[in-house]
Amino acid sequence: MKRTRCIRWSLFVLVAVVAAGCVSSATRTTHNHKNPDAMHSSVASLVPAGTSLQDATALMEGEGFDCKVTRNGVFREMRHWADKGPDHEDLDFLRCRRINSNAGFLMGRVWNVAIVLDGDVTNGEVLVSHFVDGP
Repeated sequence: MKRTRCIRWSLFVLVAVVAAGCVSSATRTTHNHKNPDAMHSSVASLVPAGTSLQDATALMEGEGFDCKVTRNGVFREMRHWADKGPDHEDLDFLRCRRINSNAGFLMGRVWNVAIVLDGDVTNGEVLVSHFVDGP
């Protein structure tokens, strides 16, 4: 009896966690973009000029990105895997990265977003790097 109850409870928790993940990702502003221009527009509206570094980090992490601050760094703006893109040098920016997995396939859509900073606030400039990666 205890084992059956434990199995049922475990199954319930597993289903609830999976459902919560599906719902939360579907409500993201940046969810399911396949086009770098669409990602650029979404991030620029989500994190407008004058947003504090702390708020920008929280907003982007809420979108599923991992973020870190880069000072006096370089950001390469790539639009696909073979793009050599322009290098933006000597920038202070919040670098945010997310990989959208393709539901169990070996491919993933890699997003790198740079939110350019003026001190500890955003200046409104957003740079997007994107490619699809896999075997």
